[in-house]
Amino acid sequence: MSYETECDHCNTKLVVIGRQMGVPGGLEMEEGDCPLCGNVVARIMTDGFISVKLTEKQHQLLQTIFNASRWGHSSPPDVVDTACSLIAAGFVKQSGNDLHIPAEVQQALARIHQPLKV
Repeated sequence: MSYETECDHCNTKLVVIGRQMGVPGGLEMEEGDCPLCGNVVARIMTDGFISVKLTEKQHQLLQTIFNASRWGHSSPPDVVDTACSLIAAGFVKQSGNDLHIPAEVQQALARIHQPLKV
């Protein structure tokens, strides 16, 4: 089971993935947190566990910003426009058309197995 949702706190688009263990009984309420701000975005009764990741589109946007900043390039205006919600939430820092992703955001992505790669 998986579905897309949006964090109420930072407006990041996310995918909630439920993994059932397939054993009888043992249902518990599991919570999934936004990997960027820590806000609870999902509560599911399951016998397994859930994980929360960025949507592929959100991850690609962060990857594009990361690559441009690592190579010393300014981000194209369309990327800056698309990243507005991430900039407003503080997950992307902006100086003109220069965007960069703070280390704590990079670490949060690595923890959920969505690292940014050069």
